[in-house]
Amino acid sequence: MKKRLIIVGAGGLGREVYGLLTRQPSSEWILYGFLDDNPAALAGWDLPHKVIGGINHYQPSGRDVLIPAIGMPKSRLPACHTLKERGAHFINFIHPHTTIGNYNKIGSGCIIYPGVRLTAFITIGDYVNFTLNATVGHDVRIGEGCSLSGHTEVNGASQLEEGCFYR
Repeated sequence: MKKRLIIVGAGGLGREVYGLLTRQPSSEWILYGFLDDNPAALAGWDLPHKVIGGINHYQPSGRDVLIPAIGMPKSRLPACHTLKERGAHFINFIHPHTTIGNYNKIGSGCIIYPGVRLTAFITIGDYVNFTLNATVGHDVRIGEGCSLSGHTEVNGASQLEEGCFYR
């Protein structure tokens, strides 16, 4: 039985991730809906999937897997920690047009957009977002909850602290 995929956050990033996910069907999950504390977050957007509830009231089901798509790290991290404490299971979305070298460690709940290039020996924490064409060099450490904007570069042996928004 396929899992139900829930996108955490129905704002701009959530809708963008939704657009990517609808173009990449999976044999493991089906899109189910969004979690957002604003029930009207998708008002005016004609999408077949809706906000199914708030983050603060959601109780994970064994059938559910989540992807965190809240743009700002300082909001994403507390939401993810709360959901994980309740037993939520986060998965990664790695677009097929991504280049990932060997010997990398990627946490859970990460979103990796098309065109991202990860070389080798990179350590990535949980709930990290890489948007279009971000590049990361060897031996980089990226802390939990970081966001890397499109066309950014993090060069070899650098370190991004938890919750960093790298533009």
